[in-house]
Amino acid sequence: MAGVAQINRDSVDAVTDRLPLVLGLMATVTFILLFLLTGSVVLPAKALVCNVLSLTAAFGSLVWIFPGRPSGGAGHHAERDAGGKHASSVVLHCIWVVDGTTRSS
Repeated sequence: MAGVAQINRDSVDAVTDRLPLVLGLMATVTFILLFLLTGSVVLPAKALVCNVLSLTAAFGSLVWIFPGRPSGGAGHHAERDAGGKHASSVVLHCIWVVDGTTRSS
């Protein structure tokens, strides 16, 4: 395999190889900072659980709204052509960034 397909495969592999390490590091830093801020163990744990549930619900709603279908036929979706299974996560992150910037101002 060569060309764009190989570049895409390498990019996905590079991201997914370190994903557990990055998520674990983010959870640990978040837990420690919230513990130092509040002095409680329960509140940081509760915040991490709520964040995981929120992201799970967001991904679930994206899958529910934009169901993945095989290529071709009446149920053919453009996001399958654009990026395959990762197109929904790109949409989610765009919404997340826009929502975060509008709430902070």
